[in-house]
Amino acid sequence: MKIINLGPWVFYIEGKSQFDEHKVGKWMYFFKDKERVAGLCKAAVEQGL
Repeated sequence: MKIINLGPWVFYIEGKSQFDEHKVGKWMYFFKDKERVAGLCKAAVEQGL
């Protein structure tokens, strides 16, 4: 497996899966509704996420 490490971003390309479990499953979302984002962030902080 080819691993490209660009600071906080790690890309796993090709071959057998050998993931760093601490870096797998994170996603980036882009929202247009800033009020919804503020609510989601507030809820996440309150829940300790």
